[in-house]
Amino acid sequence: MRIAARLGKHSARSTAGCPLAVMPRSSPSAVGGKAARLARRRSCTATEVPRSGCDRGLLEGFTSNDDDVVRMTDAVQKLRRAIIQDYAKSVGLHEDARYFGGARLRPVVPLDAAIDGVFFIGAYPSARFETVGRENDVPVGDNLGPFEPERYFDGARVRVQASAAELKSFYLDPLGVARDTCWITDIVKVFLFKDKHREKYERLGVKPPAGYERERFEELAIRSLPWIEKELAVARPKLVITLGAEIAGLLRRVSNTQKRNALLGPVPTKLEIGAIEVSAVHLAHPGIVMRRGDGARNPWPRLHDEQHIPALRAVIAGMQRHA
Repeated sequence: MRIAARLGKHSARSTAGCPLAVMPRSSPSAVGGKAARLARRRSCTATEVPRSGCDRGLLEGFTSNDDDVVRMTDAVQKLRRAIIQDYAKSVGLHEDARYFGGARLRPVVPLDAAIDGVFFIGAYPSARFETVGRENDVPVGDNLGPFEPERYFDGARVRVQASAAELKSFYLDPLGVARDTCWITDIVKVFLFKDKHREKYERLGVKPPAGYERERFEELAIRSLPWIEKELAVARPKLVITLGAEIAGLLRRVSNTQKRNALLGPVPTKLEIGAIEVSAVHLAHPGIVMRRGDGARNPWPRLHDEQHIPALRAVIAGMQRHA
């Protein structure tokens, strides 16, 4: 099976000047490796890359930076700054939203930003939670990054960011994919408050930020698609993996729950996001995969372990062989 990132209206020639993160045959347990990490230190310069479409604005004025000790290209840096500065307003959200305690509620930018690797899309970031008086699990601050490993003291105990462990345990490790060969992002870039979070704020005498409600996820996700398009233009992934039927349905323009579930599986198919076309698969959400109870009521853990992951791992192994 041929797996390749195709940039829709952008021809393959438009990225011919960019260094590729080659996936070495000598590393069967991970996509990428030393060559990929070295390639990430180099940027697509203005003289190397003909620009068109959505690439033009992102790549304008970039310069080569071979000595970049944090392994990020100029394109990634510029995109991160744009997300921080422009995302909220672009999707119709108040730009100065605050958590309880006064911390700014800001867009969470991708920190893992490998080029020519595997591109993971989650729903929206979690937050840091604290115990405030008698209220547990009060959102008080942004996570460091999408699915980012972190520990902190919440006023009562040391907590970890569960989604980071879930990504590693249920996707990265079983697929044999190294985190540093991935671009990891969320379709909605800000934390969204569920009913229970808003109720906690109200009991504490604070109003939750207007517009940042979980019920608005699909609306905000659709408004966020241009940002995913921009990320894809920079990342040029060989494979996109989305997590959860909700995201799969949004990207495939399917609204029926049963039909959304039917999208979940290990076979890559073409997906268009704006002007960009990629190979994508849609896997079950980690929250569903974790629920190892009645297999008749929740077949996804078994399907994930026995069918989806083994088949997709074989696809990724094929990517390595043909790199």
